[in-house]
Amino acid sequence: KPPTIVTAFRFFEFDDETLDRPLNFRILEGNWTQGDAMSIESITSDEPNASPKFATMELEAYDEDQEMILMQFYLGYTHKCDVDPFLNVTSVGWMQFENQEP
Repeated sequence: KPPTIVTAFRFFEFDDETLDRPLNFRILEGNWTQGDAMSIESITSDEPNASPKFATMELEAYDEDQEMILMQFYLGYTHKCDVDPFLNVTSVGWMQFENQEP
């Protein structure tokens, strides 16, 4: 069953694959339903010399029967200014990506 509400969004950026200490993390809690938006920025917005290698995202959601659905995905970074961040990807599962900027 698809989710009807998202209650938590966790975003972590790492500089290596050990996952022991994130460079950046954001944890958003709320009640997002279909069509709602959330905004996340990379650490590079605040610290231009930072160079994370990848990010992990985790969404905690619930379906109409109040059963938890957990969606996780990973994004690798190229650090090339002329490369589209998602390279023609507009969604992952039931999450839509909009207003992507290199």
